[in-house]
Amino acid sequence: MGRLDNQASAAGGVSGRLQLVLGLGAIALLVSATAPAAARPHAASVAEIYFYANVGNPMPGTKFNPNPPRIRPTTLIEHEDGSWLIVNLKWSSWGGSSARATGISSASNCNPNCADGTRTSDPATLVVSKPKRFLGRTVYSCFRLTIPAAPKANQHECIGRSGSLYIYQPVNKANSSAGTTVHLYSFVSPSRNIVCNLGDEENAWCATVKPPRSVLLHPNGSISVRNGREGADSSGLATVPVLAYGQQDVYAGYRCRSAQVGVTCTNIKSRRGFLISRSGVKRVGP
Repeated sequence: MGRLDNQASAAGGVSGRLQLVLGLGAIALLVSATAPAAARPHAASVAEIYFYANVGNPMPGTKFNPNPPRIRPTTLIEHEDGSWLIVNLKWSSWGGSSARATGISSASNCNPNCADGTRTSDPATLVVSKPKRFLGRTVYSCFRLTIPAAPKANQHECIGRSGSLYIYQPVNKANSSAGTTVHLYSFVSPSRNIVCNLGDEENAWCATVKPPRSVLLHPNGSISVRNGREGADSSGLATVPVLAYGQQDVYAGYRCRSAQVGVTCTNIKSRRGFLISRSGVKRVGP
């Protein structure tokens, strides 16, 4: 009987201690739940890192071509007209110093035009990196696109300033934009005397500020020149990305190259176009 009494007494002691521990735990949980938010430890969410997935547009975008930052975007827009997209992006990570996704590169050959051209689909890998504060948010400032079936389409670009806007600029050994390709809807020459828009009603248009002059390049390669009128308005050029000397812009089936002698634009299919400069407009191509 003595042993049984001792066991019962010990069991009662354990039960009492257990009830005390559980009671203290419940009190702790209640205090934690009712504590002011400022008193709780806070950690920044890794999901709050953004990425500008419309890589062919300036940042933060324009009225007609918005470019909002996104978290884990499912599509990378290379060309605003949809002729080249990286779709079905699936992210295996996000929020660290870099993030990785796989997707499909969907590109049109723009023949007879970008909307009706034959599209090719190839596996692609996208890696975003170098998060930093930019325009009030933390964003991945660089991206690397790899398409094994089309290595010439691979890209490694980071955010850089162009006038009053920001664009993705290719990274190379010289850390220079010369000799690289961008995909802009509109641009201005480094002299800010020539401005061009590509893809307006399937045409390419360029104009000079002084003297006032404009030229229209049609899809068939023909051009229409207007001297002495319809020049560029210099008041709005501060918000247009600069196409540096040596760079080329490829967009909506047109290719424009910037040089000190002027800007040369051609229709990619016909290879016909024009050279526009302060001295005038010249036809180029076959």
